[in-house]
Amino acid sequence: MKDYCTQNNGDCAMCSLVNYGRDCQNNLLPRVLTAAEAAIVWGLDRSTVKKACQQGRFTSEECRKSGKNWLVTTDGMERVYGRREQL
Repeated sequence: MKDYCTQNNGDCAMCSLVNYGRDCQNNLLPRVLTAAEAAIVWGLDRSTVKKACQQGRFTSEECRKSGKNWLVTTDGMERVYGRREQL
């Protein structure tokens, strides 16, 4: 629950914005990372994640390019590389 939310009494699970991967302030939810951020969290080289995106190891819903950056979901990273130890 977000204290700044004005919809659904702050219950993000009931908010339609969550279905589009965003919170009440139109920020991406923390389950989306850049390839560089994901590499740090999983202890990988950034080029490893980037190559996995380019080679199709992720589904189109788990990875996509935005400008010069690759974006990956934590679900995709866990599927390809296993669960992370901690954030």
